[in-house]
Amino acid sequence: MTYIRVANGYRPGGPNFSIPTYAGIPQFQPDRLWNYEAGVKSSWLDGRASLEAAVYDIEWTSIQLNVNHNGFNQIENAGDARVRGVEGSAQFHVTEGLAIRGMAAFTDAALTTPVPGLGLAQAGTRLPLSPRLQFALAVSQKVQLGATVLEARIADRYTGDRTNGYAGSTINPLYDLAAYNMVDGGLSARLPGGFTLDIFARNLLDTRGEISATTFTNHYVPGAPVPVTLTLPRTIGLALRADIDG
Repeated sequence: MTYIRVANGYRPGGPNFSIPTYAGIPQFQPDRLWNYEAGVKSSWLDGRASLEAAVYDIEWTSIQLNVNHNGFNQIENAGDARVRGVEGSAQFHVTEGLAIRGMAAFTDAALTTPVPGLGLAQAGTRLPLSPRLQFALAVSQKVQLGATVLEARIADRYTGDRTNGYAGSTINPLYDLAAYNMVDGGLSARLPGGFTLDIFARNLLDTRGEISATTFTNHYVPGAPVPVTLTLPRTIGLALRADIDG
């Protein structure tokens, strides 16, 4: 199946709080998105293999941003942006019990206009928290042992480098977030009676991936340390689930 989709959405505008020490703007306007997408979904080898892929172009106008003025936050409309990308996913059942799944995505997201409210006099600044490259690969194996079904699984997830803040802005300074890779694993047993016992390990290699950062203080103290939110550490657990009919 091939498809083309055009979608439109918006966030409503509204009033800003009145701040005696800063005139600001009394209200902000809606921001809007137009999303243009084309893709394909296909199935092969009597359903053993499948493939999905899409390309998209998102036009984002009158972006709503939280802008800080002398310690007070207001919402302002701050220019336009464009997000273009391609993404795909696939899976293949090698045997009845062995399955391989994967996905990958490339994203190019940047401002297309200057944003004076952020101190950006030129277009082209990369949008925060938008990794250019992401991918994931997962392998699972099921084995039937009498009335019990065992499943072992392992997955690898990669998130490319991102930015927090904006390059060239002194109001919301730039911080580069490094790429990181995480591995998850697990073993589950589906038991008679509708019970499933699951042993899982998330972030098996105990990666310290950088998720986001806050550069608010750097607007006033350029050399101040930047607080960074990290991925959760290695987590190992045991879960028991019950499926109850009726």
